[in-house]
Amino acid sequence: RLIKSGIVENLDKIIYTVKEAVDNNKEQYKLAFVDLLECNGKHTDNIIAEVSTHFKDAFSKSLRKKLIGHSIRDIDYDFFIDAFVITSFSFFITRNYLPTLQKKKYNDQELADLFADILLKGMMKR
Repeated sequence: RLIKSGIVENLDKIIYTVKEAVDNNKEQYKLAFVDLLECNGKHTDNIIAEVSTHFKDAFSKSLRKKLIGHSIRDIDYDFFIDAFVITSFSFFITRNYLPTLQKKKYNDQELADLFADILLKGMMKR
């Protein structure tokens, strides 16, 4: 629902939803590490592909035409979506196990806002 109503406008909420999904299913997502080591990521790749396809379908060509050149740049959005999915899931999965990534100075919504801000605006001062 958030994706279909606007990826750009709802990116912080989408990221927060990813974080909640990972936190609520820690044991299942922990299996991704086992899959990566023992099965060369076969099962994890299927999950990532399914999630990415869902994002890509929601970010249809009609939505792209509406946004490209207006509020977002014309880049390879399939690559962006794949990178977003793997980056967000990887970050939230690993932060459950690595204290350095826990970022306790941010609450969950602030962390999602910061993540979205970096994805949408980058790090370069304009």
